[in-house]
Amino acid sequence: MWENRKTNFLAVFMKNRIVLISPEIQSLRDAIRDNDAEQVQRAIAAGVVPAEASFKKKGTNALMMALGLGSLDCAKVLAPFFDWEATDENGFTALMWAAQSDQAACVRFALDNNANPNRHARTGETALMLAIKMGCAGCVETLAPVSSMRTRTPQGHTVLRQAVNTGNLKMVKAILSAPRPPLGVKSLDGATTLMHLIADGNSYRELFELMWPFHKQELLPVKQTGPLSWALRHDNQNAARLVIEQCSKRLEPEDLAESFVRSARSERADWAATLAAFSPMGLRAETESLAAALREKEEENVASKGGGESPATKKSKKTAPNPQKAPLPLSERALDDLRNRWVGLARAEREQRAMNQALAAQGAPARPANHPSEFVKNLSPEQPKAKRI
Repeated sequence: MWENRKTNFLAVFMKNRIVLISPEIQSLRDAIRDNDAEQVQRAIAAGVVPAEASFKKKGTNALMMALGLGSLDCAKVLAPFFDWEATDENGFTALMWAAQSDQAACVRFALDNNANPNRHARTGETALMLAIKMGCAGCVETLAPVSSMRTRTPQGHTVLRQAVNTGNLKMVKAILSAPRPPLGVKSLDGATTLMHLIADGNSYRELFELMWPFHKQELLPVKQTGPLSWALRHDNQNAARLVIEQCSKRLEPEDLAESFVRSARSERADWAATLAAFSPMGLRAETESLAAALREKEEENVASKGGGESPATKKSKKTAPNPQKAPLPLSERALDDLRNRWVGLARAEREQRAMNQALAAQGAPARPANHPSEFVKNLSPEQPKAKRI
Protein backbone atom coordinates (compact mmCIF):
# COMPACT_ATOMS: atom_id res chain seq x y z
CA MET A 1 0.00 0.00 0.00
CA TRP A 2 1.34 3.45 -0.85
CA GLU A 3 -0.03 7.00 -0.81
CA ASN A 4 -0.12 9.34 -3.79
CA ARG A 5 0.52 12.79 -2.36
CA LYS A 6 -0.93 14.66 -5.36
CA THR A 7 -4.26 12.84 -5.41
CA ASN A 8 -4.22 11.85 -1.73
CA PHE A 9 -5.38 8.33 -2.72
CA LEU A 10 -4.27 4.99 -1.28
CA ALA A 11 -3.17 2.34 -3.78
CA VAL A 12 -3.83 -1.25 -2.73
CA PHE A 13 -2.55 -4.27 -4.66
CA MET A 14 -5.30 -6.87 -5.12
CA LYS A 15 -4.54 -9.99 -7.18
CA ASN A 16 -2.17 -8.36 -9.68
CA ARG A 17 -4.23 -5.21 -9.96
CA ILE A 18 -4.12 -1.85 -8.26
CA VAL A 19 -7.22 -0.38 -6.63
CA LEU A 20 -7.27 3.28 -5.63
CA ILE A 21 -9.00 3.91 -2.31
CA SER A 22 -9.91 7.41 -1.27
CA PRO A 23 -9.33 8.54 2.33
CA GLU A 24 -13.11 8.66 2.82
CA ILE A 25 -13.49 5.00 1.87
CA GLN A 26 -10.51 4.09 4.03
CA SER A 27 -12.14 5.87 6.95
CA LEU A 28 -15.31 3.86 6.26
CA ARG A 29 -13.33 0.63 6.42
CA ASP A 30 -11.66 1.69 9.63
CA ALA A 31 -15.01 2.62 11.15
CA ILE A 32 -16.45 -0.81 10.29
CA ARG A 33 -13.47 -2.55 11.91
CA ASP A 34 -14.01 -0.47 15.07
CA ASN A 35 -17.81 -0.88 14.92
CA ASP A 36 -18.12 2.91 14.97
CA ALA A 37 -21.60 3.54 13.58
CA GLU A 38 -21.29 7.32 14.00
CA GLN A 39 -18.16 7.43 11.86
CA VAL A 40 -19.93 5.36 9.21
CA GLN A 41 -22.77 7.89 9.16
CA ARG A 42 -20.29 10.77 8.85
CA ALA A 43 -18.58 9.03 5.92
CA ILE A 44 -21.90 8.55 4.16
CA ALA A 45 -22.83 12.18 4.83
CA ALA A 46 -19.49 13.24 3.31
CA GLY A 47 -20.49 11.61 0.04
CA VAL A 48 -19.15 8.08 0.33
CA VAL A 49 -21.38 5.57 -1.49
CA PRO A 50 -21.09 2.34 0.54
CA ALA A 51 -22.12 0.15 -2.40
CA GLU A 52 -19.18 1.44 -4.46
CA ALA A 53 -16.51 0.91 -1.81
CA SER A 54 -13.87 -1.67 -2.76
CA PHE A 55 -12.61 -4.14 -0.17
CA LYS A 56 -10.25 -7.08 0.09
CA LYS A 57 -11.91 -9.46 -2.36
CA LYS A 58 -13.69 -8.77 -5.59
CA GLY A 59 -17.38 -8.37 -4.88
CA THR A 60 -16.92 -7.99 -1.13
CA ASN A 61 -18.97 -5.05 0.09
CA ALA A 62 -19.16 -3.03 3.28
CA LEU A 63 -22.14 -4.98 4.62
CA MET A 64 -20.34 -8.32 4.24
CA MET A 65 -17.33 -6.89 6.04
CA ALA A 66 -19.46 -5.50 8.87
CA LEU A 67 -21.33 -8.79 9.42
CA GLY A 68 -18.17 -10.85 9.11
CA LEU A 69 -16.44 -8.74 11.76
CA GLY A 70 -19.46 -8.68 14.04
CA SER A 71 -19.88 -4.90 13.67
CA LEU A 72 -23.65 -5.07 14.15
CA ASP A 73 -24.15 -1.34 14.78
CA CYS A 74 -22.42 -0.51 11.50
CA ALA A 75 -24.39 -3.22 9.69
CA LYS A 76 -27.66 -1.61 10.79
CA VAL A 77 -26.53 1.68 9.23
CA LEU A 78 -25.29 0.05 6.02
CA ALA A 79 -28.14 -2.45 5.42
CA PRO A 80 -30.45 -0.03 3.49
CA PHE A 81 -27.75 0.50 0.84
CA PHE A 82 -27.28 -3.17 -0.10
CA ASP A 83 -29.06 -6.13 -1.65
CA TRP A 84 -29.01 -9.14 0.69
CA GLU A 85 -28.68 -11.44 -2.35
CA ALA A 86 -25.42 -9.84 -3.49
CA THR A 87 -22.44 -12.23 -3.50
CA ASP A 88 -18.67 -12.03 -3.58
CA GLU A 89 -16.41 -13.92 -5.99
CA ASN A 90 -17.01 -17.17 -4.08
CA GLY A 91 -20.78 -16.80 -4.17
CA PHE A 92 -20.95 -15.94 -0.46
CA THR A 93 -23.76 -13.65 0.67
CA ALA A 94 -23.60 -11.30 3.65
CA LEU A 95 -25.46 -13.94 5.68
CA MET A 96 -22.78 -16.51 4.84
CA TRP A 97 -20.08 -14.09 5.94
CA ALA A 98 -21.74 -13.80 9.32
CA ALA A 99 -22.41 -17.57 9.59
CA GLN A 100 -18.84 -18.66 8.91
CA SER A 101 -17.46 -16.00 11.29
CA ASP A 102 -19.48 -17.22 14.30
CA GLN A 103 -21.47 -13.98 14.54
CA ALA A 104 -24.85 -15.28 15.77
CA ALA A 105 -26.27 -11.80 16.45
CA CYS A 106 -25.38 -10.72 12.91
CA VAL A 107 -26.96 -13.89 11.52
CA ARG A 108 -30.18 -13.08 13.37
CA PHE A 109 -30.08 -9.51 12.03
CA ALA A 110 -29.65 -10.81 8.45
CA LEU A 111 -32.54 -13.25 8.83
CA ASP A 112 -34.74 -10.49 10.26
CA ASN A 113 -34.03 -8.56 7.06
CA ASN A 114 -35.22 -11.49 4.91
CA ALA A 115 -31.81 -12.82 3.94
CA ASN A 116 -32.17 -16.18 2.18
CA PRO A 117 -30.69 -19.00 4.36
CA ASN A 118 -30.99 -21.58 1.56
CA ARG A 119 -28.87 -19.76 -1.00
CA HIS A 120 -25.96 -21.90 -2.24
CA ALA A 121 -22.43 -20.61 -2.72
CA ARG A 122 -20.30 -21.72 -5.65
CA THR A 123 -18.97 -24.52 -3.46
CA GLY A 124 -22.53 -25.83 -3.04
CA GLU A 125 -22.68 -24.87 0.64
CA THR A 126 -25.43 -22.97 2.43
CA ALA A 127 -25.03 -20.65 5.40
CA LEU A 128 -25.91 -23.53 7.74
CA MET A 129 -23.28 -25.80 6.19
CA LEU A 130 -20.65 -23.09 6.51
CA ALA A 131 -21.56 -22.56 10.17
CA ILE A 132 -21.26 -26.30 10.87
CA LYS A 133 -18.00 -26.50 8.94
CA MET A 134 -16.48 -23.68 11.00
CA GLY A 135 -17.84 -25.04 14.31
CA CYS A 136 -20.09 -22.02 14.94
CA ALA A 137 -22.65 -23.61 17.29
CA GLY A 138 -24.48 -20.34 18.01
CA CYS A 139 -25.02 -19.69 14.31
CA VAL A 140 -26.20 -23.28 13.80
CA GLU A 141 -28.82 -22.84 16.52
CA THR A 142 -30.03 -19.66 14.81
CA LEU A 143 -30.04 -21.05 11.26
CA ALA A 144 -31.36 -24.59 11.86
CA PRO A 145 -35.05 -23.65 12.40
CA VAL A 146 -35.25 -21.71 9.10
CA SER A 147 -32.89 -23.70 6.84
CA SER A 148 -33.67 -26.56 4.50
CA MET A 149 -32.61 -29.91 5.94
CA ARG A 150 -32.86 -31.87 2.70
CA THR A 151 -29.85 -30.33 0.98
CA ARG A 152 -26.53 -32.17 0.89
CA THR A 153 -23.00 -31.00 1.43
CA PRO A 154 -20.48 -31.14 -1.45
CA GLN A 155 -19.35 -34.49 0.07
CA GLY A 156 -22.90 -35.87 -0.26
CA HIS A 157 -23.75 -35.78 3.46
CA THR A 158 -26.83 -34.39 5.17
CA VAL A 159 -26.37 -31.47 7.54
CA LEU A 160 -27.06 -33.87 10.43
CA ARG A 161 -24.27 -36.17 9.30
CA GLN A 162 -22.00 -33.14 8.83
CA ALA A 163 -22.72 -31.97 12.39
CA VAL A 164 -22.11 -35.48 13.76
CA ASN A 165 -18.75 -35.62 11.98
CA THR A 166 -17.63 -32.54 13.93
CA GLY A 167 -18.40 -34.27 17.25
CA ASN A 168 -20.15 -31.12 18.53
CA LEU A 169 -23.13 -32.18 20.67
CA LYS A 170 -24.56 -28.67 20.73
CA MET A 171 -24.77 -28.47 16.95
CA VAL A 172 -26.27 -31.96 16.64
CA LYS A 173 -28.95 -31.07 19.18
CA ALA A 174 -29.74 -27.91 17.22
CA ILE A 175 -30.22 -29.91 14.01
CA LEU A 176 -32.40 -32.51 15.76
CA SER A 177 -34.51 -29.72 17.27
CA ALA A 178 -35.31 -28.28 13.83
CA PRO A 179 -38.92 -28.56 12.60
CA ARG A 180 -38.02 -31.26 10.06
CA PRO A 181 -34.64 -32.82 10.88
CA PRO A 182 -33.13 -35.06 8.17
CA LEU A 183 -33.90 -38.35 9.91
CA GLY A 184 -33.94 -41.51 7.83
CA VAL A 185 -32.08 -39.76 5.00
CA LYS A 186 -29.09 -41.62 3.58
CA SER A 187 -25.88 -39.95 2.50
CA LEU A 188 -24.27 -40.87 -0.80
CA ASP A 189 -22.41 -43.74 0.88
CA GLY A 190 -25.79 -45.37 1.60
CA ALA A 191 -25.71 -44.93 5.39
CA THR A 192 -27.96 -42.87 7.62
CA THR A 193 -26.38 -40.87 10.43
CA LEU A 194 -27.06 -43.52 13.08
CA MET A 195 -25.73 -46.33 10.90
CA HIS A 196 -22.61 -44.21 10.36
CA LEU A 197 -22.20 -43.92 14.14
CA ILE A 198 -22.64 -47.68 14.55
CA ALA A 199 -19.85 -48.25 12.03
CA ASP A 200 -17.56 -45.95 13.99
CA GLY A 201 -17.86 -48.10 17.11
CA ASN A 202 -17.34 -46.28 20.40
CA SER A 203 -15.63 -43.24 18.91
CA TYR A 204 -18.77 -41.15 19.35
CA ARG A 205 -20.45 -42.77 22.35
CA GLU A 206 -22.28 -39.61 23.49
CA LEU A 207 -23.46 -38.85 19.96
CA PHE A 208 -24.69 -42.43 19.56
CA GLU A 209 -26.72 -42.13 22.77
CA LEU A 210 -28.11 -38.82 21.51
CA MET A 211 -29.17 -40.34 18.19
CA TRP A 212 -30.48 -43.69 19.45
CA PRO A 213 -33.98 -42.39 20.40
CA PHE A 214 -34.51 -41.86 16.65
CA HIS A 215 -33.58 -45.44 15.75
CA LYS A 216 -37.00 -46.19 14.25
CA GLN A 217 -36.27 -43.75 11.43
CA GLU A 218 -32.52 -44.24 11.27
CA LEU A 219 -31.99 -48.03 11.32
CA LEU A 220 -32.07 -48.58 7.57
CA PRO A 221 -30.06 -51.16 5.61
CA VAL A 222 -26.69 -50.12 4.21
CA LYS A 223 -26.12 -51.74 0.82
CA GLN A 224 -28.46 -54.63 1.73
CA THR A 225 -26.84 -55.04 5.16
CA GLY A 226 -29.29 -54.84 8.08
CA PRO A 227 -28.60 -52.92 11.30
CA LEU A 228 -27.79 -55.97 13.44
CA SER A 229 -25.34 -57.56 11.02
CA TRP A 230 -23.94 -54.05 10.35
CA ALA A 231 -23.20 -53.62 14.07
CA LEU A 232 -21.60 -57.09 14.34
CA ARG A 233 -19.63 -56.49 11.18
CA HIS A 234 -18.05 -53.42 12.81
CA ASP A 235 -17.76 -55.19 16.19
CA ASN A 236 -20.01 -52.64 17.94
CA GLN A 237 -21.31 -54.79 20.78
CA ASN A 238 -23.22 -51.97 22.46
CA ALA A 239 -25.17 -51.13 19.31
CA ALA A 240 -25.87 -54.80 18.54
CA ARG A 241 -27.20 -55.33 22.05
CA LEU A 242 -29.52 -52.32 21.77
CA VAL A 243 -30.78 -53.50 18.39
CA ILE A 244 -31.60 -56.94 19.85
CA GLU A 245 -33.22 -55.55 23.00
CA GLN A 246 -35.36 -52.82 21.43
CA CYS A 247 -35.77 -53.64 17.74
CA SER A 248 -35.88 -57.43 17.48
CA LYS A 249 -39.49 -57.43 16.23
CA ARG A 250 -38.56 -55.13 13.35
CA LEU A 251 -35.54 -57.11 12.16
CA GLU A 252 -35.82 -58.82 8.81
CA PRO A 253 -35.07 -62.58 8.54
CA GLU A 254 -32.12 -61.82 6.25
CA ASP A 255 -30.56 -59.60 8.93
CA LEU A 256 -30.98 -62.19 11.70
CA ALA A 257 -29.74 -65.03 9.51
CA GLU A 258 -26.69 -63.09 8.33
CA SER A 259 -25.89 -62.08 11.93
CA PHE A 260 -26.04 -65.69 13.11
CA VAL A 261 -23.84 -66.88 10.25
CA ARG A 262 -21.38 -64.06 10.93
CA SER A 263 -21.24 -65.07 14.61
CA ALA A 264 -20.65 -68.70 13.66
CA ARG A 265 -17.87 -67.80 11.24
CA SER A 266 -16.11 -65.66 13.83
CA GLU A 267 -16.83 -68.32 16.51
CA ARG A 268 -18.67 -65.89 18.78
CA ALA A 269 -20.51 -68.35 21.02
CA ASP A 270 -22.28 -65.64 23.03
CA TRP A 271 -23.89 -64.02 20.01
CA ALA A 272 -24.65 -67.34 18.36
CA ALA A 273 -26.54 -68.45 21.50
CA THR A 274 -28.44 -65.14 21.63
CA LEU A 275 -29.44 -65.24 17.98
CA ALA A 276 -30.36 -68.92 18.02
CA ALA A 277 -33.41 -67.94 20.09
CA PHE A 278 -34.69 -65.91 17.10
CA SER A 279 -34.32 -68.73 14.59
CA PRO A 280 -37.41 -70.34 12.99
CA MET A 281 -38.88 -73.29 14.87
CA GLY A 282 -37.82 -75.63 12.11
CA LEU A 283 -34.18 -74.63 12.66
CA ARG A 284 -34.20 -74.02 16.39
CA ALA A 285 -32.63 -77.36 17.36
CA GLU A 286 -29.93 -77.02 14.69
CA THR A 287 -28.97 -73.44 15.59
CA GLU A 288 -28.94 -74.16 19.33
CA SER A 289 -26.79 -77.22 18.67
CA LEU A 290 -24.34 -75.12 16.69
CA ALA A 291 -24.25 -72.46 19.41
CA ALA A 292 -23.57 -75.11 22.03
CA ALA A 293 -20.75 -76.55 19.93
CA LEU A 294 -19.24 -73.07 19.59
CA ARG A 295 -19.46 -72.65 23.34
CA GLU A 296 -17.71 -75.96 23.95
CA LYS A 297 -14.95 -75.02 21.53
CA GLU A 298 -14.56 -71.67 23.28
CA GLU A 299 -14.23 -73.48 26.63
CA GLU A 300 -11.54 -75.73 25.19
CA ASN A 301 -9.61 -72.74 23.91
CA VAL A 302 -9.84 -70.95 27.26
CA ALA A 303 -8.85 -74.10 29.16
CA SER A 304 -5.87 -74.69 26.88
CA LYS A 305 -4.61 -71.22 27.82
CA GLY A 306 -5.11 -71.95 31.53
CA GLY A 307 -7.81 -69.32 31.98
CA GLY A 308 -10.73 -71.51 32.94
CA GLU A 309 -14.25 -70.80 31.71
CA SER A 310 -15.22 -67.32 30.62
CA PRO A 311 -18.00 -65.48 32.53
CA ALA A 312 -20.19 -65.50 29.41
CA THR A 313 -19.81 -69.26 29.14
CA LYS A 314 -20.73 -69.82 32.80
CA LYS A 315 -23.83 -67.65 32.43
CA SER A 316 -24.99 -69.36 29.24
CA LYS A 317 -24.54 -72.82 30.80
CA LYS A 318 -27.19 -72.06 33.41
CA THR A 319 -29.88 -71.15 30.86
CA ALA A 320 -29.00 -72.99 27.65
CA PRO A 321 -30.28 -76.55 27.03
CA ASN A 322 -27.93 -79.39 26.27
CA PRO A 323 -28.55 -80.11 22.57
CA GLN A 324 -26.65 -82.61 20.50
CA LYS A 325 -23.15 -81.43 19.61
CA ALA A 326 -22.73 -80.13 16.06
CA PRO A 327 -19.56 -80.71 14.06
CA LEU A 328 -17.13 -77.82 13.78
CA PRO A 329 -15.99 -76.05 11.78
CA LEU A 330 -18.87 -75.67 9.35
CA SER A 331 -18.04 -75.12 5.73
CA GLU A 332 -18.94 -71.94 3.88
CA ARG A 333 -21.46 -73.87 1.82
CA ALA A 334 -23.13 -75.27 4.94
CA LEU A 335 -23.41 -71.81 6.49
CA ASP A 336 -24.83 -70.38 3.26
CA ASP A 337 -27.37 -73.19 3.16
CA LEU A 338 -28.27 -72.50 6.79
CA ARG A 339 -28.82 -68.82 5.98
CA ASN A 340 -31.09 -69.61 3.04
CA ARG A 341 -33.16 -72.11 5.02
CA TRP A 342 -33.45 -69.62 7.90
CA VAL A 343 -34.85 -66.94 5.59
CA GLY A 344 -37.25 -69.29 3.84
CA LEU A 345 -38.67 -70.80 7.03
CA ALA A 346 -38.91 -67.41 8.75
CA ARG A 347 -40.91 -65.97 5.88
CA ALA A 348 -43.19 -68.99 5.84
CA GLU A 349 -43.82 -68.65 9.58
CA ARG A 350 -44.51 -64.93 9.15
CA GLU A 351 -47.09 -65.65 6.43
CA GLN A 352 -48.70 -68.30 8.61
CA ARG A 353 -49.02 -65.87 11.53
CA ALA A 354 -50.51 -63.21 9.27
CA MET A 355 -53.05 -65.72 7.95
CA ASN A 356 -54.02 -66.81 11.46
CA GLN A 357 -54.46 -63.19 12.53
CA ALA A 358 -56.72 -62.53 9.54
CA LEU A 359 -58.78 -65.64 10.34
CA ALA A 360 -59.02 -64.63 13.99
CA ALA A 361 -60.31 -61.20 12.96
CA GLN A 362 -63.05 -62.93 10.94
CA GLY A 363 -63.91 -65.26 13.80
CA ALA A 364 -62.67 -68.37 11.98
CA PRO A 365 -60.42 -70.94 13.66
CA ALA A 366 -56.71 -70.69 12.94
CA ARG A 367 -55.31 -73.16 10.45
CA PRO A 368 -52.25 -75.18 11.32
CA ALA A 369 -49.35 -75.31 8.90
CA ASN A 370 -49.88 -77.52 5.80
CA HIS A 371 -53.67 -77.40 6.21
CA PRO A 372 -55.40 -79.48 3.47
CA SER A 373 -57.43 -76.47 2.34
CA GLU A 374 -54.18 -74.73 1.43
CA PHE A 375 -53.41 -77.55 -1.00
CA VAL A 376 -56.78 -77.15 -2.72
CA LYS A 377 -56.39 -73.34 -2.77
CA ASN A 378 -53.00 -73.52 -4.49
CA LEU A 379 -54.10 -75.87 -7.26
CA SER A 380 -53.70 -74.38 -10.74
CA PRO A 381 -56.72 -74.34 -13.10
CA GLU A 382 -55.16 -77.10 -15.21
CA GLN A 383 -54.92 -79.47 -12.25
CA PRO A 384 -58.16 -81.44 -11.75
CA LYS A 385 -59.37 -81.73 -8.20
CA ALA A 386 -59.44 -85.21 -6.65
CA LYS A 387 -62.77 -86.97 -7.04
CA ARG A 388 -64.70 -87.68 -3.92
CA ILE A 389 -65.15 -91.34 -3.09
